Amino acid sequence: MAGAFDSFTGLSSCRVFSGDGTREFCSGSEEEEEEEDEGNVSDEEFVVGIEESNDINGLPDRWDVLGLGQAMVDFSGMVDDEFLKKLGLEKGTRKLVNHEERGRVLRAMDGHSYKAAAGGSLSNSLVALARLGIRPMKGPTFNVAMTGSVGSDPLGSFYRTKLRRANVHYLSPPVKDGTTGTVIVLTTPDAQRTMLAYQGTSSIVNYGPALASVISKTNVLVVEGEIVGNYADIVFTNHEEAGALCHFDSKESSISAVRYLSHFVPLVSVTDGHRGSYLGVKGEAVYIPPYPCVPLDTCGAGDAYASGILYGIMHGVTDLKQMGTFAAKIAARVVGQQGTRLSVQDAMELADSFSCFQSDIGSSHA
Repeated sequence: MAGAFDSFTGLSSCRVFSGDGTREFCSGSEEEEEEEDEGNVSDEEFVVGIEESNDINGLPDRWDVLGLGQAMVDFSGMVDDEFLKKLGLEKGTRKLVNHEERGRVLRAMDGHSYKAAAGGSLSNSLVALARLGIRPMKGPTFNVAMTGSVGSDPLGSFYRTKLRRANVHYLSPPVKDGTTGTVIVLTTPDAQRTMLAYQGTSSIVNYGPALASVISKTNVLVVEGEIVGNYADIVFTNHEEAGALCHFDSKESSISAVRYLSHFVPLVSVTDGHRGSYLGVKGEAVYIPPYPCVPLDTCGAGDAYASGILYGIMHGVTDLKQMGTFAAKIAARVVGQQGTRLSVQDAMELADSFSCFQSDIGSSHA
């Protein structure tokens, strides 16, 4: 399988479809970066400390990774089953809500502890990748950026600033009079999450000359929620998404889906929760067992997994088992904490262990 993957890793520019991402920070300290805003957050609190900059002189000539997708602010908190029952929410479901419904849920969260973060699946993957690159094994740190749509409201300013402090440049200007999208993630003690999404401006991306120019100067383009036809080199999906792409019955196995999709895409990644994941190349599938952990919050696990795959590719890894196992290890760190983001400390520890981790995996399969 390693040989089948060699030709892919040699590409100078790849296009990636994501189905469902030095030690210095450019603004704020490392401690500030670790702490997300918590509690009852008002518009005024979002504005505090925000420093917008239009200076492009410090931007790199070329991006290692550029994400194109939904930019949404996450509100995540721990609740009990009674909280969901009072709001008439079915545990474990995902649904779109309107502005009024969003307000009703956020008001109900008054008095509960919750966090606000620059979220979305793509954002989570990009931040994890940037943090893994804080201590590079070789060469320069990763140049990571994102583009999408946020409003000109305080939440949009909060989103852009939070990404910048995580070493991810947000390149799109705010949409005038637009409303930034949000996702409310309610996690119960059994680690089940209920998600309520308000899309706002996040589902609209204006593709113009400026965006086209940035994409042309990018090594890896990660596109969220779109099918890019014959131009995709990697597809990241979970079990349900893979089945939908294949038009398979819901009872069909993940391994069948990954084998089918890998006939059309050079590399396919399918995650299947606590059952593990699969990586597929040319009709063959490699099973990756889940990395041991005590689950606390499964939200963001797939995003972290995707960052591990991209990290391996960018470091020239060709062995799928090694790459997938490292990705599963990253996902386990996120599952074992509350919140969707890989922390700076965890990222540095994982990056430091990458060489030894590769050696251990290689020895065990010798």
